Amino acid sequence: MEFVRLTAVLIRQHSFEHDPEVGHTAEAPGDPEDYKGVLVCALDDDRDLVRGEWMGYLTFGEQVRPFVLHGKQVVFGSGPQGRWECNLGDVTVQTGAVFSLGDFHSRTVWTYEIRSLFSYGHLHG
Repeated sequence: MEFVRLTAVLIRQHSFEHDPEVGHTAEAPGDPEDYKGVLVCALDDDRDLVRGEWMGYLTFGEQVRPFVLHGKQVVFGSGPQGRWECNLGDVTVQTGAVFSLGDFHSRTVWTYEIRSLFSYGHLHG
């Protein structure tokens, strides 16, 4: 198991009204550094996310939102609006990989691309 810091940038946003197939897609606004996600997590030997609770944060311009990734949910706080769906556990974690976060209360999906991985080292046991 390897512990890493993953940094991803927002590449596009999709907002939809009633049907996920119909809506508006836009490229990420502004400087990618202003719209990024950082996650400290563990990867297995196949570069898949190890199940657990991992800490991170998202930036939206000046706003910083800390979160816990728990399974397939990004949890910002209590209540249904503080939980977003995430498919990071379904992709091989590597530079260039793409994953999405969905806030189904605001009917918006954000797509991120992993830009860097920093290894803190391996846990042997």
